Amino acid sequence: MVTVVVVGILTMIAVPSYRSYVMRANRTVAKTALVDASSRLESYFIVHKSYTRTLSDIQLQQYLSRDGSTADASTNAIYQLSIEAMDSSSCAAKSGAVGTSYMVMAKPVGTQTSDSTCMNLCLTSTGIRLSSVGTAATCWSR
Repeated sequence: MVTVVVVGILTMIAVPSYRSYVMRANRTVAKTALVDASSRLESYFIVHKSYTRTLSDIQLQQYLSRDGSTADASTNAIYQLSIEAMDSSSCAAKSGAVGTSYMVMAKPVGTQTSDSTCMNLCLTSTGIRLSSVGTAATCWSR
Protein backbone atom coordinates (compact mmCIF):
# COMPACT_ATOMS: atom_id res chain seq x y z
CA MET A 1 0.00 0.00 0.00
CA VAL A 2 2.83 2.38 0.85
CA THR A 3 4.44 1.58 -2.49
CA VAL A 4 1.28 2.57 -4.36
CA VAL A 5 1.17 5.90 -2.50
CA VAL A 6 4.85 6.60 -3.23
CA VAL A 7 4.42 5.74 -6.93
CA GLY A 8 1.33 7.98 -7.08
CA ILE A 9 3.19 10.92 -5.54
CA LEU A 10 6.17 10.47 -7.86
CA THR A 11 3.85 10.32 -10.86
CA MET A 12 2.10 13.52 -9.78
CA ILE A 13 5.49 15.26 -9.73
CA ALA A 14 7.13 13.64 -12.76
CA VAL A 15 4.39 13.93 -15.40
CA PRO A 16 3.93 17.74 -15.21
CA SER A 17 7.71 18.22 -15.14
CA TYR A 18 8.09 16.06 -18.24
CA ARG A 19 5.32 17.92 -20.08
CA SER A 20 6.94 21.24 -19.20
CA TYR A 21 10.27 19.98 -20.54
CA VAL A 22 8.67 18.83 -23.82
CA MET A 23 6.98 22.23 -24.29
CA ARG A 24 10.28 24.06 -23.71
CA ALA A 25 12.11 21.71 -26.10
CA ASN A 26 9.48 22.34 -28.78
CA ARG A 27 9.81 26.10 -28.22
CA THR A 28 13.53 25.73 -28.93
CA VAL A 29 12.69 24.18 -32.31
CA ALA A 30 10.44 27.16 -33.09
CA LYS A 31 13.01 29.73 -31.96
CA THR A 32 15.68 28.09 -34.13
CA ALA A 33 13.32 28.15 -37.12
CA LEU A 34 12.51 31.83 -36.53
CA VAL A 35 16.19 32.80 -36.44
CA ASP A 36 16.79 30.76 -39.61
CA ALA A 37 13.82 32.42 -41.35
CA SER A 38 15.07 35.85 -40.30
CA SER A 39 18.49 35.11 -41.74
CA ARG A 40 16.94 33.93 -45.00
CA LEU A 41 14.75 37.03 -45.17
CA GLU A 42 17.79 39.27 -44.78
CA SER A 43 19.54 37.40 -47.59
CA TYR A 44 16.41 37.78 -49.72
CA PHE A 45 16.36 41.52 -48.97
CA ILE A 46 19.95 41.95 -50.15
CA VAL A 47 19.06 40.54 -53.57
CA HIS A 48 15.49 41.86 -54.04
CA LYS A 49 15.62 45.11 -52.02
CA SER A 50 12.44 44.15 -50.16
CA TYR A 51 11.23 41.40 -47.84
CA THR A 52 8.90 38.66 -49.02
CA ARG A 53 5.77 37.44 -47.29
CA THR A 54 6.02 33.98 -48.84
CA LEU A 55 7.93 31.21 -47.05
CA SER A 56 8.60 29.34 -50.29
CA ASP A 57 10.56 32.36 -51.58
CA ILE A 58 13.11 31.69 -48.83
CA GLN A 59 12.94 27.89 -49.20
CA LEU A 60 10.98 27.23 -46.00
CA GLN A 61 7.85 25.21 -45.37
CA GLN A 62 4.86 26.23 -43.30
CA TYR A 63 4.82 23.44 -40.68
CA LEU A 64 7.56 22.23 -38.32
CA SER A 65 7.91 18.84 -36.63
CA ARG A 66 9.62 18.17 -33.28
CA ASP A 67 13.00 17.71 -34.96
CA GLY A 68 12.70 20.96 -36.93
CA SER A 69 12.02 19.31 -40.26
CA THR A 70 8.99 19.83 -42.49
CA ALA A 71 5.79 18.37 -41.11
CA ASP A 72 2.34 17.58 -42.40
CA ALA A 73 -0.20 19.85 -40.70
CA SER A 74 -2.57 16.97 -39.99
CA THR A 75 -0.06 14.66 -38.31
CA ASN A 76 3.04 15.65 -36.37
CA ALA A 77 3.34 19.43 -36.73
CA ILE A 78 4.06 21.45 -33.59
CA TYR A 79 4.39 24.95 -35.08
CA GLN A 80 3.12 26.81 -38.14
CA LEU A 81 5.46 29.47 -39.51
CA SER A 82 4.32 32.67 -41.21
CA ILE A 83 5.71 36.04 -42.27
CA GLU A 84 3.53 38.91 -41.08
CA ALA A 85 3.52 42.69 -41.13
CA MET A 86 5.59 43.95 -38.22
CA ASP A 87 3.84 44.96 -35.01
CA SER A 88 6.26 45.37 -32.14
CA SER A 89 3.51 45.89 -29.56
CA SER A 90 2.29 42.29 -29.65
CA CYS A 91 2.86 38.97 -31.28
CA ALA A 92 -0.46 38.82 -33.09
CA ALA A 93 -0.71 38.54 -36.84
CA LYS A 94 -1.35 41.87 -38.54
CA SER A 95 -2.47 42.53 -42.07
CA GLY A 96 -0.49 44.89 -44.20
CA ALA A 97 2.39 45.10 -46.58
CA VAL A 98 5.68 43.41 -45.92
CA GLY A 99 8.53 45.01 -47.76
CA THR A 100 10.55 47.26 -45.52
CA SER A 101 10.05 45.22 -42.33
CA TYR A 102 8.66 41.87 -41.22
CA MET A 103 7.67 39.74 -38.27
CA VAL A 104 8.23 35.99 -38.49
CA MET A 105 5.72 34.12 -36.33
CA ALA A 106 5.62 30.54 -35.05
CA LYS A 107 2.08 29.62 -34.04
CA PRO A 108 1.63 26.40 -32.02
CA VAL A 109 -0.44 23.63 -33.58
CA GLY A 110 -1.31 20.11 -32.51
CA THR A 111 -0.09 19.12 -29.05
CA GLN A 112 1.92 22.33 -28.69
CA THR A 113 -1.29 24.37 -28.36
CA SER A 114 -1.35 23.34 -24.70
CA ASP A 115 1.76 25.49 -24.13
CA SER A 116 -0.05 28.26 -22.26
CA THR A 117 3.25 29.82 -21.14
CA CYS A 118 4.18 31.39 -24.49
CA MET A 119 1.81 30.48 -27.37
CA ASN A 120 2.94 32.46 -30.48
CA LEU A 121 6.65 33.25 -30.75
CA CYS A 122 7.76 36.12 -32.99
CA LEU A 123 10.96 37.70 -34.24
CA THR A 124 10.91 41.09 -35.98
CA SER A 125 13.20 42.53 -38.62
CA THR A 126 14.63 44.80 -35.92
CA GLY A 127 15.55 41.80 -33.76
CA ILE A 128 12.77 42.20 -31.20
CA ARG A 129 11.72 38.87 -29.70
CA LEU A 130 8.08 38.59 -28.70
CA SER A 131 5.50 36.19 -27.36
CA SER A 132 1.72 36.50 -27.46
CA VAL A 133 1.29 35.38 -23.85
CA GLY A 134 4.49 35.24 -21.79
CA THR A 135 7.35 37.67 -21.54
CA ALA A 136 10.25 37.60 -23.96
CA ALA A 137 12.55 36.80 -21.04
CA THR A 138 10.50 33.72 -20.18
CA CYS A 139 9.84 32.47 -23.69
CA TRP A 140 13.16 33.27 -25.37
CA SER A 141 15.56 32.19 -22.62
CA ARG A 142 17.55 28.93 -22.77
